[in-house]
Amino acid sequence: MLKDVYKKYILEKGYKEDKNQLKLIDLLTQFSLQIEKPKTLIDKLFSKNSSLKKGVYLWGKVGRGKTLVLNLFFENLQVKNKLKQHFHEFILDCHEKINNLNQQKNIDNKVSEIAKEISKKFCILYLDEFQVNNIVDAMLLSRLFTELINNGTFIFLTSNSCPQDIYKNGLKRE
Repeated sequence: MLKDVYKKYILEKGYKEDKNQLKLIDLLTQFSLQIEKPKTLIDKLFSKNSSLKKGVYLWGKVGRGKTLVLNLFFENLQVKNKLKQHFHEFILDCHEKINNLNQQKNIDNKVSEIAKEISKKFCILYLDEFQVNNIVDAMLLSRLFTELINNGTFIFLTSNSCPQDIYKNGLKRE
């Protein structure tokens, strides 16, 4: 159980238990039950349950333990096809894939192709240190995350910015 893993970890490191981290662990434990639940063929074909969560955006000040808790969650999640990546590396990879696809003139929706490729490999995507600094990334991520979620990929993000401050004062911010 994640809470036991957390308590063992902080004991070994000499850290103090944090009530907010424990609340997050309880939330992530519920989320892991949803993710790890085996899906039958009937579930896959007919379940379009919109009440199921599609991801987590975890934000807070530097040093609050966001990455620590999500790392423990991710490492103990009983799912094989998952990807953890620093956001900066992820967005650079996406731009590189788009550039490569630009050389293939027969592909209409490059973002959709990238989302399909990611979703085929991974059902869980965890991006640490999420931030959006420019309109190109904002537009790309809006479309990419929508496609990933529609493809059934769960997205976990950590950030130092509250949701309202993502791409704050950016061009064409919506």
